Amino acid sequence: HIYNESLNELISSGCVVPLPSRSIVQSNDNIVLFKAHASKKKAWSKVAIRAIEPINFAIVDLSHPMQGRRQDTICSEAAVLDTVPYSRVFYHAHPGAIISHRGTKYKVVSMMRPPAFAPESFSYRRSLNLASFAKPTNARYTTRPLSTMQITVIKQLMRVDFPPGEKNSTCSAQSLSNG
Repeated sequence: HIYNESLNELISSGCVVPLPSRSIVQSNDNIVLFKAHASKKKAWSKVAIRAIEPINFAIVDLSHPMQGRRQDTICSEAAVLDTVPYSRVFYHAHPGAIISHRGTKYKVVSMMRPPAFAPESFSYRRSLNLASFAKPTNARYTTRPLSTMQITVIKQLMRVDFPPGEKNSTCSAQSLSNG
């Protein structure tokens, strides 16, 4: 349901367009492929594939001139180093954590408290963005995650072959039989 809602939002805003049906090679399912609209240059660079959860934490650089060392809000998107899903923030960007971003180490000094309940205006169409605030540090270490997970694919349930030249322009595939 969340996927369909997001896809419909992208279609209505003109961000994605369906590929011609001839682009699908040998498929028994009714599948519609979408690609970024031609006007959306480098669309892949604007999507954080790791951040698909509705609640995300931005890691904000307190030393950025436009942030002004404020720890109560995100003053400028330019100060955002990265985005971490809610499910990982307490392992990765908690207060006291030493993280590395593009070769620079940062110490997380504070984080915004998530709401006890989702606000009434909350929708899966828009994510609720909170922040962890970090400042550069000279620490010689980084904190490590509590655990790591390795995923091994043991069975492939479906495969769609793309014609040459279509692989890089395709953003998503939706099986209409799934709704």
